[in-house]
Amino acid sequence: MASSCPFSGFMKTAAFKQIHQTVVAKPNLDAMKCPFMKIVQVSQSLKSHEETPVAQVADGSDCKQSMNIVQERINGSGKFTVAPFEPMAPKIQNQFDSYLSKLHGEGRYRVFTELERKASEFPKATRYHGDTTQEVTVWCSNDYLGMGQQPEVMQACKDAVDMWGTGAGGTRNISGTVHSHVMLEKEMAAHHGKEAALVLGSGFIANDASLGTLGSVLKDVEFLSDEENHASMIAGMRQKGAKKKIFRHNDLEHLEELLKESYERAPHAARIVAFESVYSMSGTIAPIEDICNLARKYDAITYLDEVHAVGMYGAHGAGIAERDGCMHKVDLIQGTLGKAYGCIGGYIAGNAAIIDCIRSKAPGFIFTTSLPPHVSYAALTSVRYLRGADGVARRAHFHSNVSKLKCLMRAAGLPLMEGDSHITPLLVGDAVTCKKVSDILINEFGIYVQPINFPTVPVGTERLRITASPVHTDEHIAYLMSSLLHVWNRLGLPLREPVINNAEAAAVIADFHSVLPDSAFATRITSSAGAAEYGDRLW
Repeated sequence: MASSCPFSGFMKTAAFKQIHQTVVAKPNLDAMKCPFMKIVQVSQSLKSHEETPVAQVADGSDCKQSMNIVQERINGSGKFTVAPFEPMAPKIQNQFDSYLSKLHGEGRYRVFTELERKASEFPKATRYHGDTTQEVTVWCSNDYLGMGQQPEVMQACKDAVDMWGTGAGGTRNISGTVHSHVMLEKEMAAHHGKEAALVLGSGFIANDASLGTLGSVLKDVEFLSDEENHASMIAGMRQKGAKKKIFRHNDLEHLEELLKESYERAPHAARIVAFESVYSMSGTIAPIEDICNLARKYDAITYLDEVHAVGMYGAHGAGIAERDGCMHKVDLIQGTLGKAYGCIGGYIAGNAAIIDCIRSKAPGFIFTTSLPPHVSYAALTSVRYLRGADGVARRAHFHSNVSKLKCLMRAAGLPLMEGDSHITPLLVGDAVTCKKVSDILINEFGIYVQPINFPTVPVGTERLRITASPVHTDEHIAYLMSSLLHVWNRLGLPLREPVINNAEAAAVIADFHSVLPDSAFATRITSSAGAAEYGDRLW
């Protein structure tokens, strides 16, 4: 008997099965009016019905449970199965479907590459693709220095787990402040020459929470924001509906124009100039000291995002502001532990009163579980490692590899988007083509470079964002160059005139001639000008 179904009364099982067969064979709106029959129809369309047969549901044995939301579980073969569920109203479902269809049509649908990084073998990784695996070389990681697999950092993480377990056990306010959090905050404050620092769950949260708090505490505040600022900064500035003016990227004249107008209109208002040191998608670097001087001139404070610079620039790895000798002029410095330091987490360093306000007011800090102690301890170990002599050597090797790669790209005529940082973007200019280049590189050459499309970058500037590391070898670089040139030629993408702009660059080309695959491109260094002439570039 199917008595457990609230819509069936005491209908016999045979009758149930007959109705089930009818609904599956010929679905109609009348049947869909019944919530029970709606489940029957939906469950038939699921590939996972093998483990939860529709007939079992149709027998009415577990009707109520079947109407729950999607539940995933792993069966014996390691595959996920999905329990039957009640679908959304079509008018709602259609809107989600329409949005996703639009992304697919514009070539902007995000596809996540499933990787398993190999400890102590970075930049090698295993790619999971359907039922197959593939060994790949990663060329787009934000673990810029390979510290996520540095033996000292990994050992610190293991030791911390053995000593303190896996979780912090609460928010920072309720049993979740551990000793390694406090030590890390003291380290980051000293690292940037500031009075205090606060560690948060991620770089995004650090920006969102900090800028949101500034917008909440300061009266009549006005933000002046670089047009290329990260989404996390934009989200934070928008939180409390504060006024915001956008200045053209790294444009000092435009910034002063906006500062002057704001000062003359409201001399007693608070002004905050928010900008980044290294812009992650273009690789450009901000004129930090000049911006700080302008801010002081108009009674504004400065908020600097150094997430793509800490660990990699400066004598101790404190970022571009340290490198340029102007760290003392920046009021607030935000950084991350998840890129060059190879861990996870974000932080903000600056004036003690401001940091205390963020600690006391920011929801993104207060109402979330704190970082696990092994993560903060590993991050502390990484920061200290990169502050020392080993860090100096690692940074030097890193910048050497970046320089080599850029020299080779210019020499090959690849469309390098020039910048003064380690970020190495190659312009493609079309979302669909950009995805195609990326697919060929990983599927045929085992090279993983993620395509970057709108809204991360403007339409028409779609690009590959390539990041070299100190653990990429000359052979890795040569193979990347050969593969890029192959794909560019196969797809008929434009190449520029080869450029060797100095003797040092010419020497790099000469050094790489011995490791470049024969099929890549031939070089000939002329002794008189230190330039290079090229025969057939490829194949």
